[in-house]
Amino acid sequence: MSTVCRNTSAGVILSGCGMQAMSTVNMARVIGRILKFFKGPRYRSPLMNHIAFGHYLDRIENPITEKDWLSHNTAENRRYIADPKCNYTFTLNGFFTIGNLVERTQDMKQMAKIPKDLPILLISGAEDPVGDYGEAVRRIFKVYKEDLCLQHVDMKLYPGLRHELLQEIGREQVFEDLAGWIEKNCH
Repeated sequence: MSTVCRNTSAGVILSGCGMQAMSTVNMARVIGRILKFFKGPRYRSPLMNHIAFGHYLDRIENPITEKDWLSHNTAENRRYIADPKCNYTFTLNGFFTIGNLVERTQDMKQMAKIPKDLPILLISGAEDPVGDYGEAVRRIFKVYKEDLCLQHVDMKLYPGLRHELLQEIGREQVFEDLAGWIEKNCH
């Protein structure tokens, strides 16, 4: 049996996304360049980590762990914290890469390359700080629909849920919604 690989997608699901403020990305780049000059590209900066993730707990009352912004599922948050492949501080080069990726994904010239008929689903927890509590997800939805005129863009914000929708308490509804969207849109 052979498999044919094509450079096409039946559909795209973007989870926990949104549009980030380029002013913040650019400020972090300046600070990162200064740190890189003194500490080198592999330095793991607590300051850069704070700029990137430090405010994610701000809206959570009585957090149990420092990663409670991920989900309400404390067991999963603790498992994440215990896993060295998940819970680490990026190097300065890692933060530069993230900044470059954010810039590329928000570049209108790059976004204009998205096929107009590609089905896209944006999903996010309404309490996800990465998606600015739904606001950044709404902005990218608006760009896709109004500025880029993409034909098949859907958005689902889950009230009360946070960043890791597939690890959240109540994820069964997310799985059901994903299966339904895939069945309807990806042939």
